[in-house]
Amino acid sequence: MDTEQHTEAMITTIILSDDTLKENIEEIGVVCDLKLVQWDWISETEGTVIKDFTTIGFMADEVKDKYPQHVYDMEGFLIIDYPGLMNELDSKTIVH
Repeated sequence: MDTEQHTEAMITTIILSDDTLKENIEEIGVVCDLKLVQWDWISETEGTVIKDFTTIGFMADEVKDKYPQHVYDMEGFLIIDYPGLMNELDSKTIVH
């Protein structure tokens, strides 16, 4: 796997979620204690790999406040470790 493929693979599991890359943000629900939102990518993302990513998810700043272990800085942008976050949220919804 070359560097570009590795980077794209990493981005698909750890998604850029920085609010500075989003516009027209609208809350569409709540998952546990996080707002689920949809958005449009800003025009500056045109021609980049993230332009093809989903536009439904969480805002990184809110996740950072509540689950900081699942938010990282990548070259100045906040990213969410969605697999790790979803595992933690799933564990909160399991009834014992």
